[in-house]
Amino acid sequence: MGQRGRQLWSKEKLPVGTVRIRKHSKRVRARMIKIRDDGPKGRRWITWARWWWLNNRGPIPPGMRVTHRDGDSLNDDPDNLVLCSAAAWCGSGSRRRRK
Repeated sequence: MGQRGRQLWSKEKLPVGTVRIRKHSKRVRARMIKIRDDGPKGRRWITWARWWWLNNRGPIPPGMRVTHRDGDSLNDDPDNLVLCSAAAWCGSGSRRRRK
């Protein structure tokens, strides 16, 4: 709840295909897309980059992640999306390119 009972979210269900920008941490924001209405709440939304990859380039191998080449998590241009291992992702990511 927000200020004095003010509701900051809607009780209506958002339709599948809805795209929103969400914060993952204090500085990192990502474009998310709703992929289903059922199942655990944490599995109803995925990043738009991951969704695009699955629909246009095929399955993502285990242990790999879709990342942004330039480190900007909102730059979902297909030329900016790359696959890398989780270990490489954890060591680089957007922190390396942040000014």
